[in-house]
Amino acid sequence: MTIPYISITLLALLEAYIDYHAIIRHKYIDHTMEWIQRAIMASLIIVLLCSLDLVNLTLPMSVCIVISTPPVFSIVHRLVLNKLRDRTYFYISPSNLYDLIWISLARWINTKFKQLDNPFDKTTMVVNRLIHKTDHTDLTSDYYKDMKLGGHLAYAFELIVILTCFIIAL
Repeated sequence: MTIPYISITLLALLEAYIDYHAIIRHKYIDHTMEWIQRAIMASLIIVLLCSLDLVNLTLPMSVCIVISTPPVFSIVHRLVLNKLRDRTYFYISPSNLYDLIWISLARWINTKFKQLDNPFDKTTMVVNRLIHKTDHTDLTSDYYKDMKLGGHLAYAFELIVILTCFIIAL
C-alpha cells in the first residue's frame, strides 16, 4: 500500500520544483489546468501500478488511496514549495481556489471570534491585496492572520482525511 504514496510524493516533489522555477521566472500559473494535469498524472500512476501488479489492493484500500493521495500531494507540494520560496510552512496563496477557500474560512473564523481589527470594513481584502501586492510578511495584518490560520486548517483537514483513510483501510 505504500508504493502509491511514494509515487504521489515523488510527483509532488517534482511539481513543487516545476512551480518554483515558474514562480521565480514570473511565469503565469493556471492553477485549474495544473490541478487537472496533476490529477490525470496521479490517476495514471495509480492505474499503472495496479496494472503491473506492483500494488495488490482490496476495494477499501483502493477507495482510500483514491481519497487520500490528493491530500498527500497537497501537503508535500505545499511544504516543499514554501521551503524553496523561503516562506513559512503554513503559507497559502489567494491565487488559487483551494487556498482561497481556506483563507476565506479562516477570515470567517477570525471575524466570528473577533481576532481581527475592524473585521467588516475589509470585505474586498483578498482582491485588494492581490491588486496592490501588499507585503504578506506583516505579522500583525489581518491577511497574515487569515493566511496563517487558513494554512493550519488546510494541513489539519488533509491530515484528518489521510488518517481516516488509513484507519478504514486496515
